[in-house]
Amino acid sequence: MFKKSFIQNIALVFISTFLALFIINAGLEIHFLSKNKIAENLKREMIKRGVNYDNRYIKEVVLSVRDEGEECFAAMCSNIILRAGWTKKLVPLSGIPNTRTINCNELGIFSEYKSDRYGFNNPDQSWEIFSNEKNLDFILLGDSFTQGSCVPQKYTIAGQIRNFGYSALSLGCSANGPLASLAALREYGKLGSTKNIVYIFTAGNDIYDLVEEEKTILNKYFEDESFLQNLSSDNNKLKVVSHLKKFHDERLYSYFHNNDMNLVMRNITESENQFSVHRIFKLTHLRWKIGKADLVGNWYRYNKFKKIKANYESNEYKKNMSKFYNVVQKIQDTAREQNAKFIVAYLYSPNRDNKAMTDAAKSFNFLFKEKILKNLNDMEIQVIDLESALKKIEDQDSLYPLGDAKTLGMHFGHFSPKGYEIIAEEITKVIQNQ
Repeated sequence: MFKKSFIQNIALVFISTFLALFIINAGLEIHFLSKNKIAENLKREMIKRGVNYDNRYIKEVVLSVRDEGEECFAAMCSNIILRAGWTKKLVPLSGIPNTRTINCNELGIFSEYKSDRYGFNNPDQSWEIFSNEKNLDFILLGDSFTQGSCVPQKYTIAGQIRNFGYSALSLGCSANGPLASLAALREYGKLGSTKNIVYIFTAGNDIYDLVEEEKTILNKYFEDESFLQNLSSDNNKLKVVSHLKKFHDERLYSYFHNNDMNLVMRNITESENQFSVHRIFKLTHLRWKIGKADLVGNWYRYNKFKKIKANYESNEYKKNMSKFYNVVQKIQDTAREQNAKFIVAYLYSPNRDNKAMTDAAKSFNFLFKEKILKNLNDMEIQVIDLESALKKIEDQDSLYPLGDAKTLGMHFGHFSPKGYEIIAEEITKVIQNQ
């Protein structure tokens, strides 16, 4: 009898404790909704900058352009379409060529560009400069930062390099890892001649992208130095464009909806959401409070960091890092074959320091930056430390869309035109020092 009563009392204590936690968290949810300023801050910043907030999904933007009689597509890249279910033999490394292309929204309006003859984010005349021997100053390789998300073409890294009076061609595309960068250089670098090839390495992202790329046709560019899809040939270009247009309209809209490219709308919508049962049952607000508490929060973050660190120190991750250096070596070898200087620009957004210690990118930067810079130098590769250059800017909020963390209480994924300008300025110093 005593044992049964004891078990009942213990159960009652547990149930009461959990109910109390849920009630406290529900109260914090109500307080959060009354005090949450993200939506208000975003709208205020857009009004201050004279921006008419575009709350549409990317599909709506594309269709509205088409309704006006103009061909239009969302920006597309190899890793994005592969993740969305692309099954064709030829895998494109860019979007639809010579077409109005809608990219993403982090400034309140969607960025867009007229794609070049191969579907990248460049003025088409850049290819004419490239085709003239040694007239092009820079080829840029990399992911969405290199592509120029989410700013107008003239404010991308390549665009800002052009603004400084140099010539540049971006082969960057969203979600590109090292293998996609190698593939782009192999396919399109042979079409002309350049002085410098810059691979913009995004700390935290590129290794994860590499793991995904290894499972695809992109790994063939690493395994076989003679492998090419000949994507620049007229015949293959026509095949790819035909398949890509169909795939865009049949499959990509749902993918873009789930991975929404309108980050302004997403954050406003999330911050304006009504009472969230999901947040209550996950004890979200209590966990936030714990995360902010000095002693408990630091202990919690430190233990999370130890788990991330253990993952980074695992044999599997060491294998991934070894593959990364081998791919970079292949890019360097390809650059040498094209008689170009090869440079790696190490990019880590210092604004991510505003996030918790558990942030994977921050942990990667903390654990690997110095080792990566040293290893690249040992490989006789010039390195540009973009993180250090960005940290020197006194007004950090100017580097990010709509002012970002301090002003908004949140972080967007990419840079403002000012942020991209600083990056471009650091890259152009290579020419000045040659």
